[in-house]
Amino acid sequence: MASLCDTMRRQILSRAFYGWLAYCRHLKTVRTHLTSLVNPVSKIENSEQLDTNTSLTFQSWTELFLNRQQESLPIDKKEIYRRIYSGGCEPSIRKQVKFLKNKTIFCF
Repeated sequence: MASLCDTMRRQILSRAFYGWLAYCRHLKTVRTHLTSLVNPVSKIENSEQLDTNTSLTFQSWTELFLNRQQESLPIDKKEIYRRIYSGGCEPSIRKQVKFLKNKTIFCF
């Protein structure tokens, strides 16, 4: 009886682990394909290629939005979206980016 319980316990843990592993692989595949939709120029294949240069920093926010807004130039929303999706948003500018929520720019 004890060996039967041990076998069942191992099977349950094994199925749970392999289910979790398949889920993680699926998420990696989805993220890779979504990244290619957001940024078709460079396809990100692994997490090592995600560096801080692709995130939305205060300096890049100033270049892409604030300076262009002051000079009445068109804002490159696709580049802002790409940086937010690829590397996230610097915490110090999240309120400014969320302020533009009605203009469809979000910060995650």
